[in-house]
Amino acid sequence: MAPTAGGVPRAHRHAPPRPGFLLGPDALLRRHDYDMELACDIATADYTDEHQVFGGISFPTLRRAVGREPDGTTVPDPAFVTIDIEHVSVESVV
Repeated sequence: MAPTAGGVPRAHRHAPPRPGFLLGPDALLRRHDYDMELACDIATADYTDEHQVFGGISFPTLRRAVGREPDGTTVPDPAFVTIDIEHVSVESVV
């Protein structure tokens, strides 16, 4: 794995990112667009932010799922789902 500027390993990419996955300049996931099947295929944008490293792996600790317009713009309020993560435990399984 190649190190990032912050020293956290980053996996090599063997294929371009899939449509609907938007990565930041640090190669971390920032937004994931999809249609929420459980709710009548509602167009959704899932924002991820405030990445923190736990056990050597970067996790987004703030997630917000909001509505997405046909042109790709988002409707921030009301958020469908909000998730705030304070701690992640990483265990090695052999």
